[in-house]
Amino acid sequence: MHGKLILNKINQILDKLAKFNNDNNLSGYINKIKKNSKNISEKSLNEIELSKCKLELTKKYYLLGKYISKKYYNEKILDFSYDEEYKKMCKDIDNIKNYIKNLSN
Repeated sequence: MHGKLILNKINQILDKLAKFNNDNNLSGYINKIKKNSKNISEKSLNEIELSKCKLELTKKYYLLGKYISKKYYNEKILDFSYDEEYKKMCKDIDNIKNYIKNLSN
């Protein structure tokens, strides 16, 4: 007896949903929701990637500073024009900065 009551209630809800769908184009609303949720998830992934790159950039700056400091205190070097490691580190930083700029656009 209790099962029939629940089944009747479910049927009433489904009938109301079917009527609402016919009256208000429920499938159109569902498609809009799916499209918007896809846009939001893409933006979220982009923001996560952007944050990850900013963190990586901060790490590269730290390592560059540490490298310069070490060179200065150990070897009294102030001119890094011919230092290949320094150039590589700066190039890595520039690459990350360009990638962040492209992600932001």
